Amino acid sequence: MSILEVVHSAALRYELQAPSSAVEIRGLWRQEYVLRLTSTSSVLALQFMMVQTGGSGCCYFDGVLDGGMDAGLLGANALHVRGAKALEIACLDAVLSCAPQAPREEIALRGSVSEKAQARSGIVVREVAAVLNARGAPRSGSRYRIVNVGVVGEFIAGLTGLPSTTVRATDFSPTVVGSVVHGVHVDSGMRTLDEVAAADVAVVTGMTLWNGTLDEIIAACQREGTSLVMFTETGASFAPIYCAEGVDVVISEPYPFYLSGPTDALVRIFVAQDSPK
Repeated sequence: MSILEVVHSAALRYELQAPSSAVEIRGLWRQEYVLRLTSTSSVLALQFMMVQTGGSGCCYFDGVLDGGMDAGLLGANALHVRGAKALEIACLDAVLSCAPQAPREEIALRGSVSEKAQARSGIVVREVAAVLNARGAPRSGSRYRIVNVGVVGEFIAGLTGLPSTTVRATDFSPTVVGSVVHGVHVDSGMRTLDEVAAADVAVVTGMTLWNGTLDEIIAACQREGTSLVMFTETGASFAPIYCAEGVDVVISEPYPFYLSGPTDALVRIFVAQDSPK
C-alpha cells in the first residue's frame, strides 16, 4: 500500500471507536498567503486547505484546487469525501487529529512570527544533529551530507551551521528552483531521489505526501541507509504512522501554525522505535 492508503486505513480503524464529532465535517477553508519573515528572508508564497471536524486537518498544495469549498460537504463523513487530493488529505488529518497520540516531546512556540520560525528551525536542526551523532562517521569522506527536500530557508540556515556538513536542497516550485538560499543552490525536485540516495540525512516536508513523492523518498532512504527526518504541517496527525512506515523522526506542527500571528504554536516530536538507523 502507498503511505496515503496506510493513513486512510488507520483512519477507518479509528472511526470504529471514535465519537461521531471526529468524522463529521463542520467547516472548510482555503488560505493563500505571501510572507517575508525578515527583510533578508525569501518570500513565501503558499496555500493550504483546512478541514474542521472535532479537530483540524491541513494540506498544503500548489496550483489550483478544484472543489473543496462545497457547503454540501458540511455534516458529511470526512472519510467518505472524494475529490481534490488536498481535500482528502486534510479530511484524514482532521479525523486523526482527534485520535490519542504519544509524542516523545511537545514544545510550545511563542513570540513573534519570526521568533517562532527561528525556534521551530532550532528544533529541526537539533533533531538532525542528534541523528548525525547517532550515525557515527559520515557515509563517505569527512563531511556529513544533508538534503532539504522542500526548501525551508530557516532550516537551511540552521543546517549549514552544523559542523562538518554539506547541505543540498531540492524543490519543485519554479520560483525556488535555481535560487541560492543561505548559500545553498536549490536543484529541481527531479533530482530529489538522487540527492536522498547520496545523503546521510534527508529533511523533508509534509508536502511530499501531497505531491506523491513521499513513498519513493522513504523507499530510497531504506534502500540506501539514509536517515529520514520529516517536518510536517500537512498531515501533522500522521506522525505516528510515518514513524511506523520508515521515517526516523517526525517534527509535526498541528494547526494553528507559527504563522498565525501572536498565537502560540505547538511542535510535537515523534521518533521511530529503531531510530536512527
